[in-house]
Amino acid sequence: MIVTPLRNIGSLAEHDVQREFAALRERITAGAAQHVVMDFSQLSYFGSSMLEGLRSLWTVLRQRDGQLAVCSLSPVGTEILLLAQFDRLFRVRGTVDEALAAVAAAEAR
Repeated sequence: MIVTPLRNIGSLAEHDVQREFAALRERITAGAAQHVVMDFSQLSYFGSSMLEGLRSLWTVLRQRDGQLAVCSLSPVGTEILLLAQFDRLFRVRGTVDEALAAVAAAEAR
């Protein structure tokens, strides 16, 4: 499953972000997907609500032996993820194709 957030996400949208991630987690739990690639190509920045959403999504996927990869981050987005050390939890790649390949390679192991 490829997910592409379509607008910049700051603290004012926290409730919306939580609701969207809850719906995504429900779909995964229902069996809609085992792996997720988050494509950040439409976002220049995001806040702590997105980080919490990614962490919760990673937790659900991990419990189901799934993989999470993020890609197409802006320089600010990359810095945020690296400072939060989220690159230790899931794969961070440059493009959607690279993220899909990383998920496929991890599944093949």
